[in-house]
Amino acid sequence: MAIPGRKTRKTPPTLSDRRPITPPLKSVSSKTFHVSVPKLGDYDLNLSGLKFPTPDGVPLSSENLVPDTQARLMENYLFVGQGTLHNPAISDVRIRYEALSNGIQATVLAALAPETTLKPHLGPRNLSIYRLFAGSRAEAIATPSREHTIMTWSLQGADS
Repeated sequence: MAIPGRKTRKTPPTLSDRRPITPPLKSVSSKTFHVSVPKLGDYDLNLSGLKFPTPDGVPLSSENLVPDTQARLMENYLFVGQGTLHNPAISDVRIRYEALSNGIQATVLAALAPETTLKPHLGPRNLSIYRLFAGSRAEAIATPSREHTIMTWSLQGADS
């Protein structure tokens, strides 16, 4: 029944008739947390500016999860929410832990600050170095030299 003064639609609405849906912005896209006082042996590390090897994913299992948690273990992530890891819903959260292995031999190229804190070393031409290397002192010293050689040859190859 038609209402006087109103147009009636004889065809169903099309996609072009619908307004686009704008999803809400995420308040947190990705967040990284660090230990409060990172240490290497007896030395405190200032993480600001420290370059270190890529950490390994911490293996998660039902044995190392807090009992009675709402989080579900999915592909080495803790997942909290209504969706799935590959098809999350708005407000779902996934958590992944990464860490440098405990007890590895490591060398830091840095300067010793007051007390037992390490800081960036300022070298010639104001070149700063502050890196943690997995391995011995000799391996740590050889790595930047090897990287420099590779970069030099790569740049020469790019000019050809």
